[in-house]
Amino acid sequence: MANLIIVTGESGVGKTTFANWLSEALNVKLISVDHINETVYEMLGYKDREEKRKLRDISFNLMYALLKEQFRRNSNIIIEYPFGRENEKEISKIADDFHVSIITLRFECPIEKLYARAVERDSTDTTRHITHFVSSYPSKMNFEDRVSHSFDYYREKAEKRGVLNFELGKLIKVDASDLSSMTIEFYNKLLMCIKSELI
Repeated sequence: MANLIIVTGESGVGKTTFANWLSEALNVKLISVDHINETVYEMLGYKDREEKRKLRDISFNLMYALLKEQFRRNSNIIIEYPFGRENEKEISKIADDFHVSIITLRFECPIEKLYARAVERDSTDTTRHITHFVSSYPSKMNFEDRVSHSFDYYREKAEKRGVLNFELGKLIKVDASDLSSMTIEFYNKLLMCIKSELI
């Protein structure tokens, strides 16, 4: 039986850094949905939010196809993204069809802190792909033009998507309130918890 490890949580909780580390530590393939999104957006472009949403759905379908391919080989896999309600049904179905065991690592943090991190990240991180910020692509928007949404908008969007409560299979909650505490020792403790759940 194969294992699916889901690393999820809102932006700014350290899940991407951990997922990359975990992939190397377990020697397990990692699928980053953000990387798929960025590639699809760059290749096809979009003129408004509706087209962007449709391209994101294509990215999800690519991820689902990759999962099926790996599970046909009985291979373990890690996926990383702020997964929400829109992903639960299809991931569950794939896991059931291929008799896959699921472990969800949900990185958690008070939403007020999440919002503060998002505002800081939006205003200082020049390396983040431009498609995270624009409703049409290609875009002439500059880094200086980025505008953060209000806290109420941020909270409503998070609650609507269901990212904060996403859970499939065995749930391991990860306290991401203090990013400075997420050391190698912290990672290794998480790794031991994950290994104890692998089939």
